[in-house]
Amino acid sequence: MVNAKDSLVTYFGKEFDGLWSASLQGGPNLEAKFKAKIVGFCDTLPPVAEYCVLRGDTLELRLVENVDYIEPQTFYEGKSGNICHGGFRSEKTFTLDLGKNGKVSKGPFVEELSCDGDVPVDADVNIGIPEIIVLDRLQDVPAEGVVHGSWEAGLTCNSEYIKRVLPFSIRIVGDCPEVEQNHWLSHEDVTADRCQRVGSCDNGCEWDENDKRVMEILSEEECASDN
Repeated sequence: MVNAKDSLVTYFGKEFDGLWSASLQGGPNLEAKFKAKIVGFCDTLPPVAEYCVLRGDTLELRLVENVDYIEPQTFYEGKSGNICHGGFRSEKTFTLDLGKNGKVSKGPFVEELSCDGDVPVDADVNIGIPEIIVLDRLQDVPAEGVVHGSWEAGLTCNSEYIKRVLPFSIRIVGDCPEVEQNHWLSHEDVTADRCQRVGSCDNGCEWDENDKRVMEILSEEECASDN
């Protein structure tokens, strides 16, 4: 709720009635009532996702469930994008702080397009919650607890460089169940074309809507070999 910080204080400690409703095409209308309480301001960023620890040939975090989202930001003021003359370049870096176990940094993940035309660029800083985080060179990781991290995103457009930082946290819920470990996707199933995307065009800059840009937080070795 934008600009509601001061006005919300008077509601701290109070309980409210809520209602979820859904209308299914050709089916019934569904409703579910719930109660909610505003207890105060968050001391830290609430976790956006829960991960389990996969201990095998590599040490990894595997996504169990998304529970929130990373607060969105924009590169430009307002909701509109911008026109980049002659292409653009974006770089995104992911950092996870595991305290005494060390830090994990991935990137920069690069996406660029160079040509003679004009390229429309969205104002939104598009980042995601990764399904797999390979913990390079770390010997261990806490089995449970909240871990803080951040995405850093930079955009070069029309000789201007704009940087944004998006902090977040995740929750580690324990080791991945042994009975399920053999059913996780292997690296070979998820590493195709996910470290760097580079495009070019000869006749202007027409964006390909079918070009799906997917990002996983892979090991440095895999990114190096792909590039």
